Amino acid sequence: MMVDRDQLVKLFDDWWDETGADLVSAIEGEYCEQHPDYDGEGGDASDGGCVHVMMHEGEAEGMTYDIALEAFIQGYRGEELDVDGLYCELDGVVGKAFSRGKCCVL
Repeated sequence: MMVDRDQLVKLFDDWWDETGADLVSAIEGEYCEQHPDYDGEGGDASDGGCVHVMMHEGEAEGMTYDIALEAFIQGYRGEELDVDGLYCELDGVVGKAFSRGKCCVL
């Protein structure tokens, strides 16, 4: 049975609402506690700045959602994981989405 993208997005959204968003929120909170200095410009971030800005500006969930959705779809379709990572702890959420897609059944 061919599953269209809208059906896969619905399945992913269910997983995201139950699991993914909470994982991102926990990672984001922990990051901001460990790296509290932020001046709105990226500051003196040890990770090069872009992750620092993403975490402090509240962009982590949206960016992770987009990448994790593609990973979920690749997993469902039995493809190799081929997405650009975020190069931080959030990549673990992307990996979990990929795994969830692999075991998803419609």
